[in-house]
Amino acid sequence: MSDLVVRNIGTIVTGDIASPVAGGDTLVVRDGLVAFVGPERDADTTGVDCEIDAAGATVIPGLCDNHVHPVIGDYTPRQRQSDFIESCLHGGVTTMVSAGEPHTPGRPKDPAGVKALTVLAHKSFNNLRPAGVKVHAGAVMLEPGLTEADFEEMASAGVKLVAEIGISGVKDPGVAAEMTRWAQALGMKVMVHTGGASIPGSGVIGADFVVEVQPDVAGHTNGGPTALSLADVVTILDETTAHIEIVHNGNVRAAADVVQLAAERDELHRVVIGTDSPAGSGVQPLGMLRVMSWAASLGGIDPELAVGMATGNVARLHELNVGVLEVGREADFSIVDAPLGSQAEDALTAVAIGDTLAVGGTVIDGQIRFVKSRNTPPPVRPIAFPCAPRIRVRVGRVDPAMLRIYQVTVPEHWIDYNNHLTEGYYGVAFGEASDALLEHAGFDEAYRRDERGSFYTVETHIQYLHEVKLGETLTFDTMVLGVRPKSLHAFHSMRRRDGKIAATQETLLLHVDTEELKVRPMAPWILNKFNALAESHGTIPKPDGVGRSINH
Repeated sequence: MSDLVVRNIGTIVTGDIASPVAGGDTLVVRDGLVAFVGPERDADTTGVDCEIDAAGATVIPGLCDNHVHPVIGDYTPRQRQSDFIESCLHGGVTTMVSAGEPHTPGRPKDPAGVKALTVLAHKSFNNLRPAGVKVHAGAVMLEPGLTEADFEEMASAGVKLVAEIGISGVKDPGVAAEMTRWAQALGMKVMVHTGGASIPGSGVIGADFVVEVQPDVAGHTNGGPTALSLADVVTILDETTAHIEIVHNGNVRAAADVVQLAAERDELHRVVIGTDSPAGSGVQPLGMLRVMSWAASLGGIDPELAVGMATGNVARLHELNVGVLEVGREADFSIVDAPLGSQAEDALTAVAIGDTLAVGGTVIDGQIRFVKSRNTPPPVRPIAFPCAPRIRVRVGRVDPAMLRIYQVTVPEHWIDYNNHLTEGYYGVAFGEASDALLEHAGFDEAYRRDERGSFYTVETHIQYLHEVKLGETLTFDTMVLGVRPKSLHAFHSMRRRDGKIAATQETLLLHVDTEELKVRPMAPWILNKFNALAESHGTIPKPDGVGRSINH
């Protein structure tokens, strides 16, 4: 689903600092791009069958975190936490920009290793969008010995970023300036660490260093975690063209001071927001929302401008087709509102008084990624997503073996007269989880066409363990118990937001020839993939519920 219409919008925040609020109450998406922003009477919704009712809530662009430290996949060894990117999605983040991958275990520091790690991170996240989030990674960690030819080689592989200078081996501003010129000539964006030291190996960097290097971004001017002096920020604004960044993992008072300074100078277009996470202070799924609230409530700027610093400013800096709600841009946005219990009546007022927004749902490329954030308070308004009964989210592994590749939010028509999920729709949800497993192994329309094969479910056993209510977000953990050439034996656990397992299903699927309607062996390549999963899953204990029968 990449065509949809959002109606009854209270306020449309564009993400463009120069024109931060759009008139109208309707947003139309076609083929994953914004096709219309304006009043409903002018909207062409022909052929669009997915309608979202914003119920007077606010639509903002997907947040663009300008400062993250990923490694590979949705896992951070810094805090030993899985699925942190997917968790940030529930804070409205749809785009992340790496400021370097310094937490990579055994990070290489020789030129060949630096290049290999950078290209690996870049290409890995090009091929993987955890939970749909667009992660721009592969930021060059500057080390002595890198040459201009090395930068040309990395640029030819698609690398666009230089990690924050000062946290890796190059400390001399002259060397850093030369490498910066090489990188910028190739279209790379360069960040410099500013303020006090952060991780071991980093140092104190002030305005003089930034002025000599002339980067594209002066990173975490409010501290990572220790802030620059405001006089140094003035020097950077005066003597460079760099954007100045404020982050969650810094000094809150300094962030407000930087915003006030930029506003007084009419230079808010140069301010970008990031989280600087994962870091020593952890992972902050709501970090972008919180910094927006600091900027407005403590920095004294209009809340829609704070949104622009977290969206359009970052997109413009990195030349990304996101971050602004205008025709032709990628349709990444969230429907947000005042959180339940707030003194504010709407989203922008909530930001202005310092509250953290409620995220009612987020869309990436026209695809509804979730309904009702699991990390924010609920919204005041009854935002309705009637066309989003099933949401498949690629969120990687739960532990060294089990897969987590499907998630669903319970819609109203799944609820019965007992006011909970009716038993038939447990089967529907588990069926979708099985489909996600098949797709994970490569089963798709091309397989059905070229191999003339499909999978039929022939036996299941479901345990109903805990009640499931309307609006609950269910996450499925999946294990391959066994594989034969003609059959697949799997197990799913259905988990509620509170972590409790609501139900389990053990299932047996047969591989069927779609022309002769007879059971036959699956294609060797997909059989190999299922065998690899079964071998991996065989290293952990079988979950409770495997092999159970009805005892009466």
